[in-house]
Amino acid sequence: METSPYQEEKDPVFNVTPEPIPALVLTFLLFALIAGALFGSLAGMGIASLAGHDLQSYISNFTDEEALGTRNLVRCITLLNHLFTFLIPALFVAWYFYKKEWFSFLKINKSPAFQNAMLATVLIIVAFPFAQLTYWINAQVPLPDALSSIEDSTAGLIKGLLVMNGPMELIFNLLIIAVLPAIGEELIFRGLIQQTLEKWMQNPIKAIWVAAFIFSFIHFQFEGFLPRMVLGAVLGYLFYWTKNLWIPILAHGVNNGVQVLAAYWYPEKMNELEPESMGSSIWISGVISFGLILFLARYIKKANTGENPV
Repeated sequence: METSPYQEEKDPVFNVTPEPIPALVLTFLLFALIAGALFGSLAGMGIASLAGHDLQSYISNFTDEEALGTRNLVRCITLLNHLFTFLIPALFVAWYFYKKEWFSFLKINKSPAFQNAMLATVLIIVAFPFAQLTYWINAQVPLPDALSSIEDSTAGLIKGLLVMNGPMELIFNLLIIAVLPAIGEELIFRGLIQQTLEKWMQNPIKAIWVAAFIFSFIHFQFEGFLPRMVLGAVLGYLFYWTKNLWIPILAHGVNNGVQVLAAYWYPEKMNELEPESMGSSIWISGVISFGLILFLARYIKKANTGENPV
């Protein structure tokens, strides 16, 4: 008898019939992400070639001294790469497996509660000092030379993109660094991966942390691995408690957007955020920040579930 890739029972959690087998969803998603990334890279190479550049050397040699046209070209390539790597694969996989119910499965079919939106925003903002502390801790782990060179290249690219000499560059950066990543990455890591892992593992907390690990690992920026994984876990808990994907999308966008705004308004202060520039006060602010995170997390969970925090 031929085995169907779908289970026959109606899903009591997601209310989806028939329910796809988790391993099949994750395998299909992996191939969709790889295909999307390859297509995005080819599109980027095509744009760079039209501009008379080799994409690999162009990106690796990108600095904060590039001209406006060069910065915007890299921004366009980044935008296309994100669309094809995250947003389009996420929507395609959700539609393929859940058809008319993909919107409700991803939990983007309802507007977020105003209280949840405000609390998630405050939580992300007060978490910045703790994120800086985890960044400092992460930086104490030495990286192999090969990884260090990749980190330096990525850091140079980000530093160059954060050069903004006017409001239009600010808006462009908010789009490619805050808005699109918040939507695309949350659709992938919380909407698809976390929910699918939850069904597979039958353990929502394990699913949150495994999805957070994958979220951090796939960025291939290991100097920021720990803070990015913590961020992924916070976003995962927000999604699990509120059952609304717009909440982690908002929180993710605020996290990235605040950093873009800080680079625009206070560019001379950005070097102070590097691990070697952090003083001992980072421990004090980090511990206070962690306490505030726990307090707000407890409040958000009780407001949505009535249970004690995990």
